[in-house]
Amino acid sequence: MGLSLSAQGAYFLWSLALGLVMGAAYDILRALRMLFKLRRTAVTVTDILFFALCGFATSIMALPFNKGEVRVFVVAGEAAAFLLYRFTVGSIMGKIYTPLTSFLRKTIQKVHKIIEKTYDLLLKMTHGLVYNVGVIIDRLYHCAIGRLKIHRSAKVKAGADRKDRIHEQKKFKKSRSKGGGA
Repeated sequence: MGLSLSAQGAYFLWSLALGLVMGAAYDILRALRMLFKLRRTAVTVTDILFFALCGFATSIMALPFNKGEVRVFVVAGEAAAFLLYRFTVGSIMGKIYTPLTSFLRKTIQKVHKIIEKTYDLLLKMTHGLVYNVGVIIDRLYHCAIGRLKIHRSAKVKAGADRKDRIHEQKKFKKSRSKGGGA
C-alpha cells in the first residue's frame, strides 16, 4: 500500500527541514575544520562520517512515514535543502567564519603561551624548592654523620681512658701489695 499524496507532501517537507539541519550541521563542521586546520585525510574522514550520519538520520526519519523505506523524492528534498543552505546562508557564514576562526586561533595561542609560561615558572619554582630541600637534607645528613663520628670517637676515647685508669689502678695495687707504699 502506497502513501497518500498528503503523507508524501508531509514527508517531503520533513525532508526539506532535515536537509536544512544537515546544512547547518555541516557549516558547524566546516567552522571546526577552519579552526583546527585539519589535513586532507582528516577532512575526508569527517566528510564520510558526516554523510553516514546523514544517511542514518534519513533512515530514522523514514520510519514513521514509510516504515523505514526511503523514497527518491525524500533524498532529493534533503539534497536540495542542503545545497540551498550551503550556497546562501553557508556562503555568508563562511565569510564570517574566516576572521572568527583566525581570531579564535590567535586567542588560543595566546592562552596556550600564558599557560606554558605559568607551567615553566611553577616548574622552576618547584625545582628550586626541591633542590633546596635536598641541600638541607644533605647538610643534615652530613651533620648527623659528623656527630656520629664525634660520638664514636668520644666513646673510643672514653673507653681508652677507662682502660688507662684501670691499668693505673692495677699498677697502684701491685705497688701497694709489694710494700712500696707508706
